[in-house]
Amino acid sequence: DLRGMSDQALKERFKRLQDGLNKFPGVLPDGGKKYRRSLRAVRGELDRRTRLASDSASLRPRPRPPRPQGRLGEPVKLFSSSVFILLVRGSVD
Repeated sequence: DLRGMSDQALKERFKRLQDGLNKFPGVLPDGGKKYRRSLRAVRGELDRRTRLASDSASLRPRPRPPRPQGRLGEPVKLFSSSVFILLVRGSVD
């Protein structure tokens, strides 16, 4: 079964099949049909693994944006306390 083979073993098998097909194009009894079928099966498995790897890479969670500085649980100041007092009072004395 091709799915049980490592990537490296599949690549080596693909290369071996491709080289064999190039060396013996007319010598094979069935004209190379079985050889080409094996070659397509190995190529298909390599392509499937490539697609699977790229699909899983696109599904990885994106890194979170950096959190604002401050102690945990403490609200981050957006403006100074004097501005806050001005906002609460509504006027400047």
